[in-house]
Amino acid sequence: MKKTLVAAALIVCAVGAFAQYDYDKPKPKQKPLYERLGGVHKIAALIDDFVNRVAGDEAVAGNPKVMEAVKKHGAPALKFQVTAFVCQMTGGPQKYVGKDLVAAHKDLGITEEEWNASAADFIASMDAMNVPKPEQNELLAFVAGTKKDVVNVDPNRKGKSNVPNVKPESLYARLGGVDAIAAVVDEFVNELAQDPVLLSNPNTVKSLQTGKITAAGLKYLVTEQLCQAAGGPQKYSGRKMAVAHKDLGITEKEWESAAKILANVLNKFNVPEREQKELFAIVGSTKKDIVKK
Repeated sequence: MKKTLVAAALIVCAVGAFAQYDYDKPKPKQKPLYERLGGVHKIAALIDDFVNRVAGDEAVAGNPKVMEAVKKHGAPALKFQVTAFVCQMTGGPQKYVGKDLVAAHKDLGITEEEWNASAADFIASMDAMNVPKPEQNELLAFVAGTKKDVVNVDPNRKGKSNVPNVKPESLYARLGGVDAIAAVVDEFVNELAQDPVLLSNPNTVKSLQTGKITAAGLKYLVTEQLCQAAGGPQKYSGRKMAVAHKDLGITEKEWESAAKILANVLNKFNVPEREQKELFAIVGSTKKDIVKK
């Protein structure tokens, strides 16, 4: 778990708002990098693969300050935040809500060695995910632009927190914010992927096999959706429920099975009864747009 968390913190190294342009030469118009990468599902899968690689990288797994910071937030939440950052910076509709790079890294003591190791892991992940070379180069340009805000950051530099204030009485706050919600969703989606009732639906299985929909992307979007519905600062960027599920033929039996899994996960994370009821009210409001049989 600790190594995984280190990875999640260091992924921020792989994103940023930096690009160089040669204004002397006209450039043909092309789709935003976000679209060329395949959107949120592909980007989330890329980040997930990167996290797994860095988790086993000895060069970046021994920084105690990173370990402490990441343990506080949890890997699922950090994956969510970095995916949001990458999506936003590459031209996607997602909005990153969190500290800027200076604020996030100035107390972590990221070294040149850690930077180089994580950069190599990122390249390996892009290769594994079949990211074309032109898009790889653009992503690496983002990386280069973030280095000064990530490696050996002067602790006296002032960073900014872009997190809006959240009402303490909101469900979002009572659940523990994005950290707790992302952890629950991560476990929930993992359990759904193993449920024989859901796997008996050929439409659902086919949608995942095409690669356009990924488990990592689902985790991101469900976390984003629940955070917004619970009163958090995140804004859901996915398709409407009726559109996303119209061709899946979700049955009442599948709905009930998923609901049971969610209840078990909430109990596993010791979510109080009051908050569970509120969450199920949110989820229940989507049933008419999901269940078609």
